[in-house]
Amino acid sequence: MGSLGVRIKTLRKKKKLTLQGLAGEHMTKGMVSLIENDKAKPSMESLHYIAEQLNVTVNELLEEVSITEIRELLATIETYFREGNDVEVIKCVSLVQTEHLPLSYESAKVLELYGKSLYKTGATNWENYLDLADHQYMTLALYEKSATITLFQSWSKLKCGQYEESLHLLREKHALIQSHGAELETLTFLKYQTHEASLLFAIGQNKEAEEVLHSAISYSRTTKVFYQIEELYRIACLYSIMMRNNEEVSYFLEKLDLYSKFVDSTDAKAAVLLLRSHYHNEATGEYEEAIQDIEAFKDITGGSVNSYYVMEKGKALYHMGDIEGALELLDEFTIIPEWVHPFDRSMIHQVKAYQALCLKDLGKWEKGKVYAKEAYEGVKQLPETPYRAFVYETLNQFL
Repeated sequence: MGSLGVRIKTLRKKKKLTLQGLAGEHMTKGMVSLIENDKAKPSMESLHYIAEQLNVTVNELLEEVSITEIRELLATIETYFREGNDVEVIKCVSLVQTEHLPLSYESAKVLELYGKSLYKTGATNWENYLDLADHQYMTLALYEKSATITLFQSWSKLKCGQYEESLHLLREKHALIQSHGAELETLTFLKYQTHEASLLFAIGQNKEAEEVLHSAISYSRTTKVFYQIEELYRIACLYSIMMRNNEEVSYFLEKLDLYSKFVDSTDAKAAVLLLRSHYHNEATGEYEEAIQDIEAFKDITGGSVNSYYVMEKGKALYHMGDIEGALELLDEFTIIPEWVHPFDRSMIHQVKAYQALCLKDLGKWEKGKVYAKEAYEGVKQLPETPYRAFVYETLNQFL
């Protein structure tokens, strides 16, 4: 990639041509060598001849990075990206002058994969390359590709707690695409609506979030595209639990149960059991039922004790009076990396509040107070939820 001479030399070697093979009858071997070493410039006639021999266009030879080279680079890094080998993706693309990539789908895709690999390795300049890729996609009217980049960027802001910025980015891109007289395809539109509802909940706009959520569910049914339906039902069910809307909880649990049987998915069946256990702990007070459901959840997920299990069973045991058993389980809780939404974060701090209560009941007042304060500090900037309220009530018991 580099100078004209270097590009000619690279392409010649890829074609397995000798200097003489490239020179043929129209040029001398020595002249080709001088051109490849940038000690002589080819005439336009010679340039056309060389391009023909290498099976590329003259424009490709004159480009600082040719489309042929970009396609070969893309094929290589796509393999590395699928394998999760982000270091190799970065290594390959760093050899290219990305600022000189021509406008093309291949260039945009190279920039996209490069940016995502930089993000996954913790580099700070990843977003610059996704912005460049996004600009190329929009210029080429590849709106779906542009929309998926925005989803990625929006999700990254959600993970950093930048909920309003994340929502603004999402809505801004959707409006921009519509201003070009285009609409998102069904799958992408459902992803956008699901993410938008989640973000509205994150900033406490629950009424609007509920409207977007139900709109997405209705749209999914109308189009008979159920790609996002499980996630939509899960969000709707959790929100209904928080709002203590028993009728809607039953409705969405039934829908999720039917869906899990239809797709015969272990993950879907496990989600139903987990939500049921959570519902009993948070709303109905049927703690024995909560334990039965969470034990069934453990069995269906391979018998391992994970954070979901210890959280729900620990809470149930506390309410049933087994304080030591509850604390032993809750002490095994570790933060789940995927829990970046304020609802999830509030539940994490609620666990800390339960630990505080257990310690208080076991006579370890001062240690419990430390836990209660930590839980309070964790939720005080988050939207109002029953989990947040529980943390506040817990702290009040230590004041």
